Formats: sequence, structure tokens, C-alpha cells
Amino acid sequence: MNQVLTVPRRLDDRGAVSSWSYAVKGLFLLPLLIQATIVIYDSLSFRYGWTVSPVNTIVGTALSITFLVAIAGLTFLSFLLSGEIDGIWRGMADAIESAQSEERPESND
Repeated sequence: MNQVLTVPRRLDDRGAVSSWSYAVKGLFLLPLLIQATIVIYDSLSFRYGWTVSPVNTIVGTALSITFLVAIAGLTFLSFLLSGEIDGIWRGMADAIESAQSEERPESND
């Protein structure tokens, strides 16, 4: 199952970035955007929650903000890890290309 998520780029299109890579990066941002929306609506309804239960309002808002910070950190780490994986694949592609060029005999025609 790991191979499904880590399929390398083709060796011959090294400069091209497919639109799927942007879709994957968008999926990384989805939990962050959803939690940010939750925090915004929690802050907008804080006054109404305070009239019903001040303690629960404070706890709920604090947890929402804590989860937002945690998700932001995990999203950042996901982008870093994705960049590292791309670097590993680029390095392997370079190694494969150099090994293939060393195996081919040079023709002097």
C-alpha cells in the first residue's frame, strides 16, 4: 500500500509538474481550512455560548484553537515531508540516469 502513495515521476519529464501534485497539496490544506472555519464560527458564537454555559464555552473555544494549532503544525510537517520525498526521488532519478549513461558505450561515429 505504501507504493500507491509514493510513485515516482518518470525520468524523462523532470521539469514538468503535473496538476495532480497541486491537488495533493490542496488535500494537505483541507483539514486546516475546516478547523479554521470551526474556530471562526466558535468565535462568532462565543457571546451566545457564554450566556448558556461560560465554562463549556471557554473549554470548547480553547480546544478548537488547540486543535487548529496542532493541525497547522501537522500540515507544515506534511509539506516538509513531501519536499523531502521529492528530493529522494530526484536523487534516485539522478543515480539511475548516471548509471545508465555509464553503461552505454560511447559511439565515435
